[in-house]
Amino acid sequence: MQTLELIKQERVNLSARLVEKSAYYTKVADDINSKLQQQQDWVNTHRISGEMGEHGLVLLAKFVFLSLYA
Repeated sequence: MQTLELIKQERVNLSARLVEKSAYYTKVADDINSKLQQQQDWVNTHRISGEMGEHGLVLLAKFVFLSLYA
């Protein structure tokens, strides 16, 4: 009988860990989508204003780097 209880307890523990991992990866995906949207908005703003020359590309690279590693 102890073995069955241990198996049930392990199943509950694994289910809880899966729920935690699912929540974590959902948050990571939301964060990535948010950063991508910010980058797209930045590119669209600067493309419209005509600043996407070499200087604009340098600014874009800095923005992407900072948004990924900040």
